[in-house]
Amino acid sequence: MITERPVTPSDFEAALNAAPRSDAELIEGFRVTPRGRAITDLLAEYEDRRKGLEAQEVTHTSQLQSNPVGSTGQSKVTTAKWDKNAETPTSLTKSTPAQESKQRKSVVWADEKSKPLEESAEPHASDEENDPDSWLLPSSKSVAKAVQRNTLSLFGRIWTILMGIATSETFKFVQKGPGSIDTDALFEGLFHAGVDMDVVVLRAKIFSEKVLKCCVSFCKRYQVKSSIRDDMILFLSTMYVRESSVVLHTIEERVISFIFLKVVADTVGGSLKEEIANRVAVDTVVRNETGGAMTLVEVEAIARGVFYT
Repeated sequence: MITERPVTPSDFEAALNAAPRSDAELIEGFRVTPRGRAITDLLAEYEDRRKGLEAQEVTHTSQLQSNPVGSTGQSKVTTAKWDKNAETPTSLTKSTPAQESKQRKSVVWADEKSKPLEESAEPHASDEENDPDSWLLPSSKSVAKAVQRNTLSLFGRIWTILMGIATSETFKFVQKGPGSIDTDALFEGLFHAGVDMDVVVLRAKIFSEKVLKCCVSFCKRYQVKSSIRDDMILFLSTMYVRESSVVLHTIEERVISFIFLKVVADTVGGSLKEEIANRVAVDTVVRNETGGAMTLVEVEAIARGVFYT
């Protein structure tokens, strides 16, 4: 397309300066000076050039519409392959999938932008959002938790929970007795480690209430007269309850309560240890309370493996 230089104010200034400064003349009843006549001629010339450029643009546009090969639309140039033994081109004959794939690859598009979207290498973003398989699948984190819960036995789950919540103060309670622990040091260490203490206290409260309620229920049901409440509260205060240990199944709460009763009674000793051993820590009681899912031997094995090694 031919582009003319636009008329600038300097062109008008040059025309005014070039016009002679003589007296005005009378043209068709109007008094016109030479400077005014120069401006009129320059404006007329500019208008003629503008109309000529518009006519050229219209002609060029009509040519593009009649010949879309060079346009930006979806136009493609293909070359028909002729079979030597046939009079019809191979593009009109029935071809195999391999040949169709080869023919599609031989298509030459006039412009990269004119390629259809379905032939793009990467799928459109909206296709992934509208695909149900892309948003109905669970996350990898939830799948890992489900697999761990389903693959571990009750024995393995209880072992994992207790190993995660036991701290150095818990082992000190078991080895040296209730008077040797320092829960303030435990919480101070967690605070300096950047742990949210409000969350820690809330988890410990929920976990302790569930386990303590279950332990007291066992003692009342099997007529244990010695008080275990204060020692059990102190033992539970030494633990760091994690997020995965807050929500427990009923069977898990019962097994953990049996283990804690056994550990606290053996640590405190005296009449409490004797009553728990004779009335609660009995194989038939453990089997009945856990629905046969756990035995006394397994409860003692977890207690030794977690708290006495």
